[in-house]
Amino acid sequence: MLTYNILLVDDDPFILKTIGKALKDKGYKVTTADSGEKAIELLNKSCFDLVITDLIMGNINGFQVLKTGKGLKSEIMAIILTGYSDVALAIDALRFGADDYLLKPCEPEEMYFRVENCLEKLENKKKIRQAEKELLKFKKLESLGTLAGGIAHDFNNMMTVVQGNISLAKLETKPRSTAFELLTEAEKASLRTNDLTARLITFSKGGEPIKKRLHIGSFLNDSVTCALNEYDIDCNFSVSADIRPVEVDESQMKQVIRNIIINAGEAMSGEGVVNVYCENADTGEKNGLMPKDGKYVKISIKDQGSGIPDENITKIFDPYFSTKNMGTQEGMGLGLSVCHSIVEKHDGLITVESELGVGTTFFIYLPASGKEAALPKPATTPESGLPDIGKRKILIMDDEEMVRRVAGLMLNRLGHDAEFAEDGTEAIELYKQAKESGKPFDAVILDLTNQFGMGGKETIEKLFKIDPDVKAIISSGYSNDPVMANYRQYGFSGAMPKPYTKEELSYALAEVISG
Repeated sequence: MLTYNILLVDDDPFILKTIGKALKDKGYKVTTADSGEKAIELLNKSCFDLVITDLIMGNINGFQVLKTGKGLKSEIMAIILTGYSDVALAIDALRFGADDYLLKPCEPEEMYFRVENCLEKLENKKKIRQAEKELLKFKKLESLGTLAGGIAHDFNNMMTVVQGNISLAKLETKPRSTAFELLTEAEKASLRTNDLTARLITFSKGGEPIKKRLHIGSFLNDSVTCALNEYDIDCNFSVSADIRPVEVDESQMKQVIRNIIINAGEAMSGEGVVNVYCENADTGEKNGLMPKDGKYVKISIKDQGSGIPDENITKIFDPYFSTKNMGTQEGMGLGLSVCHSIVEKHDGLITVESELGVGTTFFIYLPASGKEAALPKPATTPESGLPDIGKRKILIMDDEEMVRRVAGLMLNRLGHDAEFAEDGTEAIELYKQAKESGKPFDAVILDLTNQFGMGGKETIEKLFKIDPDVKAIISSGYSNDPVMANYRQYGFSGAMPKPYTKEELSYALAEVISG
């Protein structure tokens, strides 16, 4: 039961004694003042939930007490005490902000009713205020998301240029030379920025996963190992030999694993062992809690930390909930809520079990894919290992001249011819001319957004009117856009998030042209 602080103000000692005792008998904490001056002094020193004040007193009356109390704390509730002859004044007090009034002498039950009514109103005010605060937080987060999406888009455009030029520069240097090794290290660092922009994307509008089929075992091993780099923690892996493939957004799912591992590392003070299990599971195992019927892959991540108290276990996926100090260094209590959001968008389920002094286990259920998983590809692949689709004619539409240039150079190194368009209108004209000349493009790569004119979504609609068999790849730094996630619904044959490497470009073209 909540304990409420009540300030009782009256210049009649008998009233203070009798009403004060009645309120204390009900469990309220009561402070008394025998004058308006004393009441104002107490209001300035202490925090009260309710003021019950006589209306007619000495130099400072109930109106002034009411004004002071409301001025110091807008949520404070106030009840005016008055005699029968002062009813008109009591009504005036209501106009000036009092919440109720009591006629003296008052019956205990009547007083209790009005006090409880006021305190119920107080709780409603608090709930409204809290809801307003939460709404403001989400509005701020939404604004941050818009900003983050824009930053990620521009950053991904530039990283396409950086990563592309590094891979091309490596082709011009001797393997095992100092320059080659330096470029390789730069390439590794640039590839890690993909995870950083993926975190920004999570806070931007949309966040739809761009899924691809993969074997979860090797992906999980790489993700956990990478997340554990900053801790002195060992990891035991156990992956079923017959584990089913899944369809996931690699960047988003890496965030899920990373956030859970970071929580484990902090719970274990950076030392100990994390156990990771991966096995097949069916819908019935969680009694129908899965969003869809079917077969699943179950990932279990178990730490040896201090555990989560029962009162917190149901709140850990709530936005802004954290048992740590909030701030830029400690986080904003968003890590696990992001995990919940990502898994939910994958039509999966994330749950948690914990025992104090023993540890915590997170369970992630992901829908199994009925299709054969693609074999994982290394970040860089030797030239001989790239798909052989012959020499092709490719059209690139992008509003960034540097992106067009590096994409063209990568296509040339892959053995293809490239032509360029700055916007959708130019791309349509080039495509039409090529088709009419009898030398059509084998594929087009369209940037989703364009600052100069038509973007990819509008361009593909017009290209379909020219050629219903057009093979187009949508590409964007806004990798969270619904068009990127559901590209086939918009008429595209493939999607290629920025930044992309020469190898990724090669595989994307091979899948579209040969598929």
